Amino acid sequence: MLKVLHISFHKGCQNDIEYIANKLNFELTFMEYDDGISIGLDKYNVTHEKASNSWNKYKDYYNSFDIIITSDTAPISRIFLQNNFKKKLIIWICNRFDYANQPSLNFPDQEYYDLINSVKDRPNVHIIGYTPFENYYANNIKKLSIGNEYIKPIGKIGKIYNNYVSTQIEDKKNTFIIGPYHNDNLMIDLKSKVLSLGIKVYNGRYDGPKDLSEFAGIIHIPYAWSNLALFEALQAETIFFIPSLKFLKYLIHTDINNEKKDSFFWSPPLIEDALYLSEWYCEDFKDIFIYFDSWSDLKYKINTLNFNNHKQLLRIKGNEHENNMLNKWKNILYNNIYNNMKDIYDFLEKQNDNLNIIECGGHLGNDTKKLSNIFKNGSIYCIEANIKLYDNLIKNINNNNVKIFNYCLSDKNGFSEFYIDANSEGDAGASSILESTPNYLKNYIKKEEKIIINSITLKDFLTRNNLDKIDLLWLDVEGFEYYILHSSIDILKNIKYIYTEVNFQEFRKNGKLYNDVKSLLLKNNFIELYKWEQGAKWGEWQGNVLFKNINY
Repeated sequence: MLKVLHISFHKGCQNDIEYIANKLNFELTFMEYDDGISIGLDKYNVTHEKASNSWNKYKDYYNSFDIIITSDTAPISRIFLQNNFKKKLIIWICNRFDYANQPSLNFPDQEYYDLINSVKDRPNVHIIGYTPFENYYANNIKKLSIGNEYIKPIGKIGKIYNNYVSTQIEDKKNTFIIGPYHNDNLMIDLKSKVLSLGIKVYNGRYDGPKDLSEFAGIIHIPYAWSNLALFEALQAETIFFIPSLKFLKYLIHTDINNEKKDSFFWSPPLIEDALYLSEWYCEDFKDIFIYFDSWSDLKYKINTLNFNNHKQLLRIKGNEHENNMLNKWKNILYNNIYNNMKDIYDFLEKQNDNLNIIECGGHLGNDTKKLSNIFKNGSIYCIEANIKLYDNLIKNINNNNVKIFNYCLSDKNGFSEFYIDANSEGDAGASSILESTPNYLKNYIKKEEKIIINSITLKDFLTRNNLDKIDLLWLDVEGFEYYILHSSIDILKNIKYIYTEVNFQEFRKNGKLYNDVKSLLLKNNFIELYKWEQGAKWGEWQGNVLFKNINY
Protein backbone atom coordinates (compact mmCIF):
# COMPACT_ATOMS: atom_id res chain seq x y z
CA MET A 1 0.00 0.00 0.00
CA LEU A 2 1.18 3.49 -0.86
CA LYS A 3 2.69 5.33 2.13
CA VAL A 4 1.98 9.05 2.19
CA LEU A 5 3.09 11.75 4.65
CA HIS A 6 1.02 14.95 4.89
CA ILE A 7 2.49 18.07 6.52
CA SER A 8 0.26 21.08 7.11
CA PHE A 9 -0.81 23.78 9.55
CA HIS A 10 -4.48 23.61 8.59
CA LYS A 11 -7.11 21.41 10.23
CA GLY A 12 -9.34 21.59 7.15
CA CYS A 13 -6.52 20.40 4.86
CA GLN A 14 -5.81 17.58 7.30
CA ASN A 15 -9.47 16.54 7.19
CA ASP A 16 -9.59 16.65 3.38
CA ILE A 17 -6.48 14.53 2.85
CA GLU A 18 -7.65 12.02 5.48
CA TYR A 19 -10.91 11.61 3.58
CA ILE A 20 -9.05 11.17 0.29
CA ALA A 21 -6.76 8.54 1.85
CA ASN A 22 -9.79 6.59 3.00
CA LYS A 23 -11.46 6.74 -0.41
CA LEU A 24 -8.31 5.98 -2.44
CA ASN A 25 -6.95 3.38 -0.06
CA PHE A 26 -3.46 4.61 0.80
CA GLU A 27 -1.68 4.68 4.13
CA LEU A 28 -1.61 8.23 5.47
CA THR A 29 0.42 9.78 8.27
CA PHE A 30 -0.11 13.38 9.38
CA MET A 31 2.74 15.41 10.80
CA GLU A 32 2.83 18.94 12.15
CA TYR A 33 5.60 21.09 10.74
CA ASP A 34 8.66 21.17 12.98
CA ASP A 35 11.98 22.90 12.41
CA GLY A 36 13.21 23.13 16.02
CA ILE A 37 13.60 26.92 15.77
CA SER A 38 10.26 28.63 15.17
CA ILE A 39 8.31 30.22 17.98
CA GLY A 40 4.64 31.05 17.58
CA LEU A 41 3.47 32.40 14.23
CA ASP A 42 7.04 32.70 13.00
CA LYS A 43 6.66 29.04 11.97
CA TYR A 44 5.00 30.24 8.75
CA ASN A 45 8.24 31.93 7.63
CA VAL A 46 10.20 28.89 6.41
CA THR A 47 13.70 30.24 5.84
CA HIS A 48 16.71 28.39 4.43
CA GLU A 49 17.96 27.68 7.94
CA LYS A 50 14.61 26.34 9.16
CA ALA A 51 14.24 24.06 6.12
CA SER A 52 17.76 22.70 6.70
CA ASN A 53 17.04 22.06 10.38
CA SER A 54 13.83 20.17 9.64
CA TRP A 55 15.53 18.08 6.94
CA ASN A 56 18.50 17.19 9.12
CA LYS A 57 16.21 16.26 11.99
CA TYR A 58 13.73 14.11 10.04
CA LYS A 59 15.56 13.12 6.83
CA ASP A 60 15.36 9.37 7.41
CA TYR A 61 11.74 9.63 8.46
CA TYR A 62 10.80 11.68 5.39
CA ASN A 63 12.54 9.18 3.11
CA SER A 64 10.54 6.29 4.56
CA PHE A 65 7.45 7.47 2.64
CA ASP A 66 6.55 7.00 -1.04
CA ILE A 67 4.98 10.44 -1.34
CA ILE A 68 4.97 13.64 0.70
CA ILE A 69 2.13 16.17 0.47
CA THR A 70 2.53 19.70 1.81
CA SER A 71 -0.52 21.93 2.09
CA ASP A 72 -1.43 25.15 3.88
CA THR A 73 1.10 26.66 3.74
CA ALA A 74 3.24 26.04 0.62
CA PRO A 75 6.56 27.22 2.17
CA ILE A 76 6.68 23.88 4.05
CA SER A 77 7.71 22.40 0.70
CA ARG A 78 11.01 24.26 0.98
CA ILE A 79 12.27 21.46 3.22
CA PHE A 80 12.13 19.08 0.26
CA LEU A 81 12.90 21.39 -2.65
CA GLN A 82 15.97 22.81 -0.97
CA ASN A 83 17.32 19.38 -0.09
CA ASN A 84 16.52 17.68 -3.42
CA PHE A 85 14.02 15.14 -2.13
CA LYS A 86 14.04 12.34 -4.72
CA LYS A 87 10.63 10.79 -4.19
CA LYS A 88 7.28 12.23 -5.24
CA LEU A 89 6.44 15.60 -3.69
CA ILE A 90 2.99 17.19 -4.05
CA ILE A 91 2.72 20.88 -3.16
CA TRP A 92 -0.95 21.75 -2.63
CA ILE A 93 -1.03 25.54 -2.56
CA CYS A 94 -3.62 26.92 -0.15
CA ASN A 95 -3.61 30.66 0.62
CA ARG A 96 -0.88 31.96 -1.75
CA PHE A 97 2.35 30.05 -2.33
CA ASP A 98 4.46 32.78 -0.66
CA TYR A 99 2.29 33.30 2.41
CA ALA A 100 4.27 34.69 5.35
CA ASN A 101 3.54 35.97 8.82
CA GLN A 102 4.48 39.65 8.69
CA PRO A 103 6.81 39.33 5.67
CA SER A 104 10.35 40.40 6.44
CA LEU A 105 13.75 40.57 4.81
CA ASN A 106 14.28 36.93 5.78
CA PHE A 107 11.14 35.52 4.17
CA PRO A 108 9.93 35.18 1.51
CA ASP A 109 13.39 35.40 -0.03
CA GLN A 110 14.60 35.09 -3.61
CA GLU A 111 15.95 31.59 -3.07
CA TYR A 112 12.46 30.44 -2.10
CA TYR A 113 10.93 31.96 -5.25
CA ASP A 114 13.64 30.28 -7.33
CA LEU A 115 12.91 26.92 -5.69
CA ILE A 116 9.19 27.19 -6.48
CA ASN A 117 9.97 28.22 -10.04
CA SER A 118 12.27 25.19 -10.40
CA VAL A 119 9.38 22.76 -9.90
CA LYS A 120 8.63 22.76 -13.63
CA ASP A 121 12.03 21.13 -14.16
CA ARG A 122 11.61 18.49 -11.44
CA PRO A 123 9.70 15.44 -12.73
CA ASN A 124 9.11 14.12 -9.20
CA VAL A 125 7.37 17.31 -7.99
CA HIS A 126 3.76 18.34 -8.66
CA ILE A 127 2.55 21.80 -7.71
CA ILE A 128 -1.21 22.36 -7.70
CA GLY A 129 -3.46 25.17 -6.58
CA TYR A 130 -6.45 24.47 -4.42
CA THR A 131 -8.30 26.99 -6.57
CA PRO A 132 -7.40 28.38 -10.01
CA PHE A 133 -6.57 31.73 -8.43
CA GLU A 134 -3.53 30.21 -6.68
CA ASN A 135 -2.08 29.43 -10.12
CA TYR A 136 -3.12 32.83 -11.47
CA TYR A 137 -1.38 34.57 -8.58
CA ALA A 138 1.89 32.67 -9.05
CA ASN A 139 1.91 32.87 -12.85
CA ASN A 140 0.49 36.33 -13.49
CA ILE A 141 1.21 38.37 -10.37
CA LYS A 142 4.52 36.88 -9.25
CA LYS A 143 5.63 36.00 -12.80
CA LEU A 144 6.63 32.41 -12.00
CA SER A 145 5.76 29.35 -14.05
CA ILE A 146 3.91 26.71 -12.03
CA GLY A 147 1.36 25.60 -14.62
CA ASN A 148 -2.43 25.62 -14.27
CA GLU A 149 -3.14 22.35 -12.49
CA TYR A 150 -5.50 22.65 -9.53
CA ILE A 151 -7.44 20.35 -7.23
CA LYS A 152 -10.14 21.93 -5.09
CA PRO A 153 -10.91 20.66 -1.58
CA ILE A 154 -13.62 18.02 -1.44
CA GLY A 155 -14.95 19.20 1.90
CA LYS A 156 -16.39 15.95 3.23
CA ILE A 157 -16.71 16.13 7.00
CA GLY A 158 -14.31 13.76 8.76
CA LYS A 159 -13.83 12.44 12.26
CA ILE A 160 -11.92 15.51 13.42
CA TYR A 161 -15.28 17.33 13.55
CA ASN A 162 -17.15 14.64 15.49
CA ASN A 163 -16.86 16.34 18.87
CA TYR A 164 -18.47 19.66 17.97
CA VAL A 165 -20.61 21.76 20.31
CA SER A 166 -23.92 22.79 18.76
CA THR A 167 -24.75 26.49 19.08
CA GLN A 168 -27.79 26.73 21.31
CA ILE A 169 -30.33 29.29 20.10
CA GLU A 170 -34.09 29.34 19.82
CA ASP A 171 -35.60 28.08 16.53
CA LYS A 172 -32.18 27.41 15.03
CA LYS A 173 -33.48 25.62 11.92
CA ASN A 174 -35.34 28.78 10.86
CA THR A 175 -32.55 31.19 11.80
CA PHE A 176 -29.84 32.41 9.43
CA ILE A 177 -26.28 32.84 10.62
CA ILE A 178 -23.92 35.73 9.92
CA GLY A 179 -20.34 34.85 10.77
CA PRO A 180 -17.83 36.95 12.71
CA TYR A 181 -15.98 38.15 9.62
CA HIS A 182 -14.76 41.58 8.57
CA ASN A 183 -17.18 42.45 5.77
CA ASP A 184 -20.16 41.08 7.70
CA ASN A 185 -19.39 43.10 10.82
CA LEU A 186 -16.72 45.80 10.41
CA MET A 187 -17.43 47.01 6.88
CA ILE A 188 -21.17 46.95 7.46
CA ASP A 189 -23.48 45.91 10.29
CA LEU A 190 -24.97 43.06 8.28
CA LYS A 191 -26.94 41.75 11.25
CA SER A 192 -28.89 44.99 11.63
CA LYS A 193 -29.46 45.20 7.89
CA VAL A 194 -30.87 41.65 7.73
CA LEU A 195 -33.01 42.13 10.85
CA SER A 196 -34.51 45.24 9.25
CA LEU A 197 -35.72 42.98 6.43
CA GLY A 198 -37.67 40.87 8.92
CA ILE A 199 -35.27 37.91 8.68
CA LYS A 200 -34.37 35.99 11.83
CA VAL A 201 -30.62 35.99 12.27
CA TYR A 202 -27.84 34.97 14.65
CA ASN A 203 -24.48 36.76 14.51
CA GLY A 204 -21.49 34.93 16.00
CA ARG A 205 -19.10 32.04 15.83
CA TYR A 206 -20.02 28.43 15.14
CA ASP A 207 -18.27 25.13 15.85
CA GLY A 208 -17.48 23.69 12.45
CA PRO A 209 -19.54 22.51 9.48
CA LYS A 210 -21.91 20.26 11.41
CA ASP A 211 -22.97 23.12 13.66
CA LEU A 212 -23.32 25.44 10.66
CA SER A 213 -25.58 22.99 8.83
CA GLU A 214 -28.14 23.18 11.64
CA PHE A 215 -29.02 26.79 10.68
CA ALA A 216 -31.45 27.69 7.90
CA GLY A 217 -28.53 29.06 5.89
CA ILE A 218 -25.70 31.56 5.98
CA ILE A 219 -25.77 35.17 4.74
CA HIS A 220 -22.27 36.28 3.90
CA ILE A 221 -20.25 38.96 2.12
CA PRO A 222 -17.14 37.13 0.82
CA TYR A 223 -13.72 38.32 1.95
CA ALA A 224 -11.32 35.84 0.32
CA TRP A 225 -10.67 34.02 -2.94
CA SER A 226 -11.62 30.79 -1.26
CA ASN A 227 -12.19 29.27 2.16
CA LEU A 228 -11.72 25.59 2.82
CA ALA A 229 -14.61 25.87 5.26
CA LEU A 230 -16.80 26.78 2.27
CA PHE A 231 -16.33 23.31 0.72
CA GLU A 232 -17.10 21.62 4.05
CA ALA A 233 -20.26 23.71 4.43
CA LEU A 234 -21.45 22.87 0.92
CA GLN A 235 -20.92 19.14 1.49
CA ALA A 236 -22.99 19.54 4.66
CA GLU A 237 -25.72 21.06 2.42
CA THR A 238 -25.54 24.52 3.95
CA ILE A 239 -27.23 27.14 1.76
CA PHE A 240 -25.24 30.33 1.11
CA PHE A 241 -26.81 33.69 0.30
CA ILE A 242 -24.17 36.03 -1.09
CA PRO A 243 -24.14 39.27 -3.11
CA SER A 244 -24.04 38.84 -6.87
CA LEU A 245 -20.78 39.92 -8.45
CA LYS A 246 -22.43 43.14 -9.61
CA PHE A 247 -23.76 43.91 -6.12
CA LEU A 248 -20.44 42.96 -4.51
CA LYS A 249 -18.61 45.52 -6.66
CA TYR A 250 -21.29 48.05 -5.73
CA LEU A 251 -20.61 47.34 -2.05
CA ILE A 252 -16.88 47.73 -2.63
CA HIS A 253 -17.17 51.20 -4.14
CA THR A 254 -20.37 52.65 -2.72
CA ASP A 255 -21.42 53.70 0.77
CA ILE A 256 -25.11 52.93 0.78
CA ASN A 257 -26.98 55.34 3.10
CA ASN A 258 -23.78 55.95 5.03
CA GLU A 259 -23.94 52.40 6.38
CA LYS A 260 -20.31 51.53 5.75
CA LYS A 261 -18.26 51.53 8.93
CA ASP A 262 -14.94 50.44 7.44
CA SER A 263 -13.43 49.65 4.06
CA PHE A 264 -14.11 46.46 2.16
CA PHE A 265 -11.64 43.68 2.94
CA TRP A 266 -10.41 40.97 0.58
CA SER A 267 -7.60 38.51 1.19
CA PRO A 268 -4.73 40.08 -0.76
CA PRO A 269 -4.50 40.79 -3.53
CA LEU A 270 -7.91 42.12 -4.58
CA ILE A 271 -8.10 41.97 -8.39
CA GLU A 272 -11.66 42.79 -9.39
CA ASP A 273 -11.21 41.62 -12.97
CA ALA A 274 -10.20 38.18 -11.68
CA LEU A 275 -13.01 37.68 -9.17
CA TYR A 276 -14.50 35.09 -11.52
CA LEU A 277 -11.64 32.84 -10.37
CA SER A 278 -12.84 32.92 -6.76
CA GLU A 279 -14.99 30.05 -5.53
CA TRP A 280 -17.86 32.46 -4.90
CA TYR A 281 -18.19 33.47 -8.54
CA CYS A 282 -16.57 30.68 -10.57
CA GLU A 283 -18.32 28.71 -13.29
CA ASP A 284 -18.07 25.44 -11.31
CA PHE A 285 -20.28 26.64 -8.47
CA LYS A 286 -22.56 29.18 -10.12
CA ASP A 287 -25.66 27.01 -9.47
CA ILE A 288 -25.11 26.31 -5.79
CA PHE A 289 -25.06 29.84 -4.35
CA ILE A 290 -28.13 32.03 -4.00
CA TYR A 291 -27.01 35.39 -5.37
CA PHE A 292 -28.89 38.57 -4.42
CA ASP A 293 -28.69 41.84 -6.39
CA SER A 294 -29.92 44.08 -3.58
CA TRP A 295 -31.14 43.88 0.01
CA SER A 296 -34.74 43.65 -1.14
CA ASP A 297 -33.71 40.87 -3.51
CA LEU A 298 -32.17 39.02 -0.56
CA LYS A 299 -35.51 39.12 1.24
CA TYR A 300 -37.32 37.95 -1.90
CA LYS A 301 -34.89 35.06 -2.47
CA ILE A 302 -35.22 33.85 1.13
CA ASN A 303 -39.03 34.02 1.01
CA THR A 304 -39.37 32.23 -2.32
CA LEU A 305 -36.58 29.64 -2.28
CA ASN A 306 -37.55 25.98 -2.02
CA PHE A 307 -34.97 25.03 0.60
CA ASN A 308 -35.49 21.27 0.30
CA ASN A 309 -34.97 21.34 -3.46
CA HIS A 310 -31.86 23.43 -3.12
CA LYS A 311 -30.39 21.06 -0.53
CA GLN A 312 -31.03 18.22 -2.96
CA LEU A 313 -29.14 20.20 -5.63
CA LEU A 314 -26.26 20.71 -3.19
CA ARG A 315 -26.17 16.96 -2.58
CA ILE A 316 -25.97 16.22 -6.32
CA LYS A 317 -23.35 18.89 -6.98
CA GLY A 318 -21.39 17.78 -3.92
CA ASN A 319 -21.21 14.21 -5.20
CA GLU A 320 -20.16 15.36 -8.67
CA HIS A 321 -17.48 17.58 -7.18
CA GLU A 322 -16.20 14.76 -4.96
CA ASN A 323 -15.89 12.33 -7.88
CA ASN A 324 -14.10 14.87 -10.05
CA MET A 325 -11.60 15.78 -7.36
CA LEU A 326 -10.97 12.15 -6.37
CA ASN A 327 -10.13 11.33 -9.98
CA LYS A 328 -7.65 14.21 -10.04
CA TRP A 329 -6.05 12.97 -6.82
CA LYS A 330 -5.88 9.41 -8.22
CA ASN A 331 -3.94 10.60 -11.23
CA ILE A 332 -1.52 12.80 -9.36
CA LEU A 333 -0.89 10.34 -6.51
CA TYR A 334 -0.38 7.18 -8.52
CA ASN A 335 0.67 8.30 -11.99
CA ASN A 336 4.37 7.79 -12.73
CA ILE A 337 5.27 6.55 -9.26
CA TYR A 338 7.42 4.05 -11.09
CA ASN A 339 8.96 6.72 -13.30
CA ASN A 340 12.29 4.89 -13.43
CA MET A 341 10.75 1.83 -15.08
CA LYS A 342 12.12 1.39 -18.59
CA ASP A 343 9.47 -1.22 -19.44
CA ILE A 344 6.82 -3.45 -17.88
CA TYR A 345 9.33 -6.12 -16.92
CA ASP A 346 11.26 -3.63 -14.84
CA PHE A 347 8.08 -3.36 -12.80
CA LEU A 348 7.10 -7.03 -12.79
CA GLU A 349 10.45 -8.24 -11.55
CA LYS A 350 9.78 -6.39 -8.32
CA GLN A 351 6.50 -8.26 -7.67
CA ASN A 352 5.79 -11.49 -5.82
CA ASP A 353 6.57 -14.75 -7.60
CA ASN A 354 3.27 -16.64 -7.33
CA LEU A 355 0.88 -14.57 -9.44
CA ASN A 356 -2.13 -15.56 -11.55
CA ILE A 357 -1.67 -13.95 -14.97
CA ILE A 358 -3.98 -13.89 -17.99
CA GLU A 359 -2.20 -12.93 -21.20
CA CYS A 360 -4.61 -12.21 -24.04
CA GLY A 361 -2.80 -12.05 -27.35
CA GLY A 362 -0.03 -14.64 -26.98
CA HIS A 363 1.31 -13.97 -30.49
CA LEU A 364 4.79 -15.54 -30.89
CA GLY A 365 5.14 -16.36 -27.20
CA ASN A 366 7.97 -13.95 -26.40
CA ASP A 367 6.11 -12.28 -23.53
CA THR A 368 4.65 -15.61 -22.45
CA LYS A 369 8.14 -17.05 -21.93
CA LYS A 370 9.32 -13.97 -20.04
CA LEU A 371 6.32 -14.06 -17.74
CA SER A 372 6.81 -17.77 -17.16
CA ASN A 373 10.45 -17.30 -16.22
CA ILE A 374 9.80 -14.35 -13.90
CA PHE A 375 6.88 -16.01 -12.12
CA LYS A 376 8.10 -19.59 -11.82
CA ASN A 377 5.64 -20.28 -9.02
CA GLY A 378 2.81 -18.48 -10.74
CA SER A 379 0.23 -19.55 -13.32
CA ILE A 380 0.18 -18.08 -16.82
CA TYR A 381 -3.04 -18.41 -18.85
CA CYS A 382 -2.13 -17.57 -22.45
CA ILE A 383 -5.00 -16.90 -24.88
CA GLU A 384 -4.37 -16.77 -28.63
CA ALA A 385 -7.20 -16.58 -31.20
CA ASN A 386 -5.20 -17.19 -34.37
CA ILE A 387 -5.02 -20.99 -34.86
CA LYS A 388 -1.62 -20.87 -36.61
CA LEU A 389 -0.08 -18.83 -33.78
CA TYR A 390 -1.79 -21.07 -31.24
CA ASP A 391 -0.22 -24.17 -32.84
CA ASN A 392 3.22 -22.53 -32.71
CA LEU A 393 2.75 -21.65 -29.04
CA ILE A 394 1.83 -25.27 -28.23
CA LYS A 395 4.98 -26.50 -30.02
CA ASN A 396 7.39 -23.94 -28.60
CA ILE A 397 6.29 -23.44 -24.99
CA ASN A 398 6.60 -26.39 -22.67
CA ASN A 399 6.77 -24.55 -19.36
CA ASN A 400 4.75 -26.27 -16.65
CA ASN A 401 3.30 -23.01 -15.35
CA VAL A 402 1.78 -22.03 -18.73
CA LYS A 403 -1.64 -23.06 -20.08
CA ILE A 404 -2.50 -22.10 -23.67
CA PHE A 405 -6.03 -21.59 -25.04
CA ASN A 406 -7.36 -21.12 -28.56
CA TYR A 407 -10.12 -18.65 -27.76
CA CYS A 408 -11.02 -15.17 -28.81
CA LEU A 409 -11.48 -13.12 -25.64
CA SER A 410 -14.59 -11.12 -26.47
CA ASP A 411 -17.64 -9.27 -25.19
CA LYS A 412 -19.85 -12.33 -25.81
CA ASN A 413 -19.78 -16.10 -25.56
CA GLY A 414 -20.20 -18.31 -28.62
CA PHE A 415 -18.65 -17.31 -31.94
CA SER A 416 -17.13 -14.09 -33.24
CA GLU A 417 -15.81 -12.84 -36.52
CA PHE A 418 -12.03 -12.46 -36.38
CA TYR A 419 -9.85 -10.57 -38.84
CA ILE A 420 -6.41 -12.09 -39.36
CA ASP A 421 -3.47 -10.14 -40.69
CA ALA A 422 -2.90 -12.21 -43.83
CA ASN A 423 0.07 -10.25 -45.13
CA SER A 424 2.61 -12.88 -46.15
CA GLU A 425 5.39 -10.67 -44.84
CA GLY A 426 3.70 -10.08 -41.51
CA ASP A 427 3.51 -12.14 -38.36
CA ALA A 428 -0.28 -11.87 -37.81
CA GLY A 429 0.33 -9.72 -34.76
CA ALA A 430 -2.15 -7.11 -35.91
CA SER A 431 -5.16 -9.47 -35.95
CA SER A 432 -8.36 -8.41 -34.20
CA ILE A 433 -12.09 -8.92 -33.72
CA LEU A 434 -12.45 -5.49 -35.30
CA GLU A 435 -12.16 -4.97 -39.04
CA SER A 436 -9.37 -2.66 -40.24
CA THR A 437 -10.19 0.83 -41.39
CA PRO A 438 -9.60 1.33 -45.15
CA ASN A 439 -6.57 3.50 -44.50
CA TYR A 440 -5.00 1.03 -42.05
CA LEU A 441 -5.64 -1.89 -44.42
CA LYS A 442 -4.13 -0.06 -47.37
CA ASN A 443 -1.03 1.32 -45.67
CA TYR A 444 -0.19 -1.31 -43.06
CA ILE A 445 -2.07 -4.61 -43.04
CA LYS A 446 -2.28 -4.87 -46.86
CA LYS A 447 -4.47 -7.97 -46.64
CA GLU A 448 -6.70 -9.50 -43.99
CA GLU A 449 -8.77 -12.66 -43.82
CA LYS A 450 -12.07 -13.02 -41.93
CA ILE A 451 -12.68 -16.24 -40.00
CA ILE A 452 -15.21 -17.42 -37.40
CA ILE A 453 -13.77 -18.44 -34.05
CA ASN A 454 -14.88 -19.55 -30.59
CA SER A 455 -15.27 -16.54 -28.27
CA ILE A 456 -15.57 -16.19 -24.51
CA THR A 457 -15.96 -13.29 -22.09
CA LEU A 458 -13.33 -12.56 -19.49
CA LYS A 459 -15.85 -13.30 -16.75
CA ASP A 460 -16.65 -16.75 -18.13
CA PHE A 461 -12.99 -17.52 -18.73
CA LEU A 462 -12.35 -16.98 -15.02
CA THR A 463 -15.32 -19.16 -14.11
CA ARG A 464 -14.25 -22.05 -16.40
CA ASN A 465 -10.74 -22.01 -14.94
CA ASN A 466 -11.84 -21.68 -11.31
CA LEU A 467 -10.11 -18.31 -10.90
CA ASP A 468 -11.53 -15.96 -8.28
CA LYS A 469 -8.86 -13.30 -8.71
CA ILE A 470 -6.28 -12.18 -11.26
CA ASP A 471 -3.03 -10.51 -10.27
CA LEU A 472 -2.24 -9.30 -13.80
CA LEU A 473 -4.43 -9.06 -16.89
CA TRP A 474 -2.28 -8.51 -19.99
CA LEU A 475 -4.19 -7.26 -23.06
CA ASP A 476 -2.91 -6.91 -26.61
CA VAL A 477 -6.11 -7.09 -28.65
CA GLU A 478 -5.79 -4.33 -31.25
CA GLY A 479 -8.47 -1.84 -30.17
CA PHE A 480 -10.89 -4.29 -28.52
CA GLU A 481 -9.64 -3.73 -24.95
CA TYR A 482 -12.58 -1.57 -23.88
CA TYR A 483 -15.20 -4.10 -24.99
CA ILE A 484 -13.53 -6.99 -23.14
CA LEU A 485 -13.36 -4.98 -19.92
CA HIS A 486 -16.81 -3.42 -20.17
CA SER A 487 -18.57 -6.74 -20.83
CA SER A 488 -17.05 -8.19 -17.63
CA ILE A 489 -17.22 -5.03 -15.58
CA ASP A 490 -18.50 -6.74 -12.43
CA ILE A 491 -15.31 -8.82 -12.07
CA LEU A 492 -12.86 -5.95 -12.55
CA LYS A 493 -12.82 -5.65 -8.75
CA ASN A 494 -11.04 -9.03 -8.70
CA ILE A 495 -8.14 -7.85 -10.85
CA LYS A 496 -5.10 -6.21 -9.25
CA TYR A 497 -3.18 -4.93 -12.31
CA ILE A 498 -4.12 -4.43 -15.94
CA TYR A 499 -1.39 -3.95 -18.53
CA THR A 500 -2.85 -3.05 -21.89
CA GLU A 501 -1.97 -1.72 -25.29
CA VAL A 502 -3.89 1.46 -26.14
CA ASN A 503 -4.48 3.36 -29.38
CA PHE A 504 -4.51 7.06 -30.12
CA GLN A 505 -5.81 6.67 -33.68
CA GLU A 506 -8.69 4.60 -34.99
CA PHE A 507 -6.96 1.78 -36.86
CA ARG A 508 -10.02 -0.44 -36.73
CA LYS A 509 -13.70 0.24 -37.23
CA ASN A 510 -15.43 1.05 -33.93
CA GLY A 511 -12.16 0.65 -32.08
CA LYS A 512 -11.92 2.38 -28.71
CA LEU A 513 -9.06 4.73 -27.90
CA TYR A 514 -6.84 5.37 -24.89
CA ASN A 515 -9.20 7.84 -23.20
CA ASP A 516 -12.11 5.40 -23.46
CA VAL A 517 -10.17 2.64 -21.71
CA LYS A 518 -8.75 5.00 -19.10
CA SER A 519 -12.15 6.52 -18.30
CA LEU A 520 -13.72 3.07 -17.85
CA LEU A 521 -10.99 1.91 -15.48
CA LEU A 522 -10.90 5.11 -13.44
CA LYS A 523 -14.63 4.75 -12.82
CA ASN A 524 -13.98 1.23 -11.51
CA ASN A 525 -11.34 2.08 -8.90
CA PHE A 526 -8.24 1.77 -11.07
CA ILE A 527 -5.54 4.36 -11.36
CA GLU A 528 -2.90 4.80 -14.01
CA LEU A 529 0.50 3.82 -12.66
CA TYR A 530 2.69 4.23 -15.70
CA LYS A 531 2.66 4.46 -19.46
CA TRP A 532 5.19 3.62 -22.13
CA GLU A 533 5.52 4.87 -25.71
CA GLN A 534 5.37 2.30 -28.48
CA GLY A 535 7.46 3.19 -31.50
CA ALA A 536 6.52 6.88 -31.43
CA LYS A 537 5.97 9.79 -29.07
CA TRP A 538 3.24 9.22 -26.46
CA GLY A 539 -0.12 10.18 -27.92
CA GLU A 540 0.79 9.79 -31.60
CA TRP A 541 0.32 6.10 -32.41
CA GLN A 542 0.06 3.40 -29.77
CA GLY A 543 1.27 2.92 -26.24
CA ASN A 544 1.11 0.59 -23.26
CA VAL A 545 -0.38 1.48 -19.89
CA LEU A 546 -0.23 -0.17 -16.47
CA PHE A 547 -3.34 0.32 -14.31
CA LYS A 548 -3.68 -0.66 -10.65
CA ASN A 549 -6.80 -1.44 -8.64
CA ILE A 550 -6.61 0.90 -5.63
CA ASN A 551 -8.36 -1.66 -3.42
CA TYR A 552 -5.26 -3.88 -3.45
